[in-house]
Formats: sequence, C-alpha cells, structure tokens
Amino acid sequence: MERGDRHDYPSVEVQYTKDDYVAGYQLATSFTRRGWLFVILSILLICIAAFFFFRYEEASLRLQLLVPVYIALGYALYGLAARALAVPWLGRRAYARQPPAWVPERIELRPEGLRFQAPRGESTVLWRDLTKWRTGRKTTLLYMSPSPSVFLLIPARLAALGFPMDDLKATLARELGPPVR
Repeated sequence: MERGDRHDYPSVEVQYTKDDYVAGYQLATSFTRRGWLFVILSILLICIAAFFFFRYEEASLRLQLLVPVYIALGYALYGLAARALAVPWLGRRAYARQPPAWVPERIELRPEGLRFQAPRGESTVLWRDLTKWRTGRKTTLLYMSPSPSVFLLIPARLAALGFPMDDLKATLARELGPPVR
C-alpha cells in the first residue's frame, strides 16, 4: 500500500483482469434474496398452472405431475447453463471491449469517496453518487445507478496489496447502509 501524493490517504495501484470482470459479472447477476423469492414463486405458479391445466384437460395424473416437474427442471437447467456459460462469457467480453480497463489505475480511499487516477485522467466518485453496494468473496460492486448494469468493480485481491477493504466496507455501510444480499 502506498499513500496518496498530496495527502495521507491509503491507495493502491490496480490492473484489472478478465477474472476480475468475470467475478464482477457473476456477483452482479447472482440473485438477491428478493430475486430468489421471485424466481421460486414464479416457477411455483407456473407449475401450479400447468398442473391445473392438465387436470381440466382430463390428462392422467402422471402427466399432471410430470409436466410441472419438467418445467421446474428446465428452469433450473437454464439457470445453471446461463450462470456457467453465459455470465463468464459476458464478463470476458465486457473486459475485451473496455480499453480503459486495461490501463493501470490508482484507487485512493478518501473521506468523501474513492479517487481513481490513471494516465488518461482522474476522477472522484463521491459516496452520495452511489446508490447501493454488494460484496462477495472475490469482489465488491459499487452501483452508480438503480440499473444493475452500471457499477464500479473493486476486486477483493486488492486487500493483499494493502488496500483497506475492511475500511471501505465499513464506510460503505455507514454511507449507503448494508450491502444488498
């Protein structure tokens, strides 16, 4: 960890990798508790509707029970395939299409927000500019709009380089409230 040039704020230089982006996209697309509840209730409603549809069509009990089970299994397999194949591909694709992500930058933790310094320029993201945050084992996401696709990525591996991730999370909790779960 190094200190900022003009002040005594903790900072670290980061070079983002494809793995950082994949971890960020996996966290961004993983369900929250509310998301899981919505998915489970949706699948349950679809299965109940299918059960009653076949019941009124006077189908056999076996068909009435198997079709909803197959529907639920189909949704589960689709979700697993999307998580295992599509999301990592989207993360790698996003990294490949964002040349500024390839440039090393310095991240500085300041009382008013995070300061990003790179050869192409510098900016400060104020705490009040963030709408919510989410943390996982590999990364922390700082959302800059209610849209789940606009976020800043802070890899957890920065802690090994001396960046105060615990201080960052404590500041985020104080300024924005608890992380989205």
